Amino acid sequence: MLFRSSLIQNPEDLKNVESLRDMQPGSPVRSHDLKPAFLVKRGQLVLVSMGEGRGFLVTVRAESQQDGRLGELIRLKNPESGRLLSAMVTGPNSAKGI
Repeated sequence: MLFRSSLIQNPEDLKNVESLRDMQPGSPVRSHDLKPAFLVKRGQLVLVSMGEGRGFLVTVRAESQQDGRLGELIRLKNPESGRLLSAMVTGPNSAKGI
């Protein structure tokens, strides 16, 4: 029996996800065929924005210390100062400092 509610019908639902299995062209995509994709990978340089909405905006590049999916809190390291910071993943190779 096919449950229509699990079929992905809106292309927007395919953003920031990856497939759990190989799929044939033209085959239906179901929600259980997908998982959230890592948008930040350990060792990558990430553009981190801080201070937005507080009257200033600072952006720095920091090295990710772990993988992260959209909305996850990750640890990063400023390569110049060596300081560690935490930020929330907001997109591919980008995060917002907390």
